[in-house]
Amino acid sequence: HYLDYGELDSLQAPVPAGTGGVVLSGRPPFWLLTGLAIAYFRMVPWLAVFYPPLNRAIVVFSRDPAYQLGQTVQART
Repeated sequence: HYLDYGELDSLQAPVPAGTGGVVLSGRPPFWLLTGLAIAYFRMVPWLAVFYPPLNRAIVVFSRDPAYQLGQTVQART
């Protein structure tokens, strides 16, 4: 089974718990990672993607001055 782009409008990302940032991790396809980033853009103050070689997450979006683009943060496991 595959996901048709026409189906994307009917899908919703899980609502993040709390009011902090979100770290995306795992091995999703790039289109899913991008879709989640777009979905969380308006929901969270900052967003990071886990980067295994550093064992940390890299901030890719932020409205919070405490988190700068490219900054690495510890990802909770």
